[in-house]
Order: sequence, then C-alpha cells, then structure tokens
Amino acid sequence: MELKLPNLGENVSESTIITLHLEKGKNIQKDDIILELETDKATLEIPSPNCGIVKEVLVKVGDSIKQGHVVAILEENSSEPAKEDPVKEEAEAEAEIPKTEPTETKPIDKPEKSAAEKKQLIILKDLGEG
Repeated sequence: MELKLPNLGENVSESTIITLHLEKGKNIQKDDIILELETDKATLEIPSPNCGIVKEVLVKVGDSIKQGHVVAILEENSSEPAKEDPVKEEAEAEAEIPKTEPTETKPIDKPEKSAAEKKQLIILKDLGEG
C-alpha cells in the first residue's frame, strides 16, 4: 500500500521534509506522525492515514515533495482487526445491553396537613364549598 502526501491546502504547492519518522520495518498506526514538513508559510506534522509495517521509505530529509507524492510503501498489518459493518456492530452493542424489568413506582406521599388546614377543610365542607 502506498503512503502518499495528502493535500496541504490550496496555496501550498511544495514542501520540504525536515524530520522523517519512518524507517524500514517500523510498525506505524493510523494517525502516528510520519513526517514534519516545512512550507513557505508553516511547519506541519503529517499523520499516517493508514496502519502497517514500513516496507520501503522513498524519501529522505531535505527532499522537496508535492501533494500525492509517495513517501513510503506499507505492508498491511494483519494484527489490525478488520472493520465490520457499522450497522452490525450497533446491533451487537444493543444486544449486549442487559434487559431490565420495569420497576413498580409508588405514589409520592403527600405531606401531613397542619391542624389549621384540616380545620379550614372541615369548615368548607360544612358550608358546602369543599
């Protein structure tokens, strides 16, 4: 698998390698920093878009490279698990959630009415208003 320099932006046509973090036989993971580049505007760290073992390094420090330039050849890492169908993964995750039975809810006890409130209710009932 070819490891290529990604698009660095509209106004960046060329960059120079100032640090190389690749060496033959090295196992790299996705998003590991593989290069540091200097452009006319900034210094950039370039992460790996893939994981694998470096079979061959095709660039060196000081090289000027452009977008799409192949910087290394990777051998796919067989220890990296293959990505499954995301719909299947979601269904399996839901299946792992333990099912619980609904619990019985009890009504909230109302606070005890004060003696004055009880007396007021009795008076209202006697008057036919309660």
